[in-house]
Amino acid sequence: MQEIKNTDYQQELLKIIPPNITGDDVKVIKKFLVKYFAGKASDEMDKLWDEQGFKTADDMVEYLND
Repeated sequence: MQEIKNTDYQQELLKIIPPNITGDDVKVIKKFLVKYFAGKASDEMDKLWDEQGFKTADDMVEYLND
């Protein structure tokens, strides 16, 4: 099995996490990260929507099917 190595960014995040982190802390951090990245994805979708001039969801479906 191939060993998976952390990126430099992952290493930086690991440095700020205390060694005595609890399961509850992990849940809160995961929720925060999910919300953060979902927000970034939503912002990018809004940008695409505006750039393409979509007016309805059907416009998006048509774009995706091209």
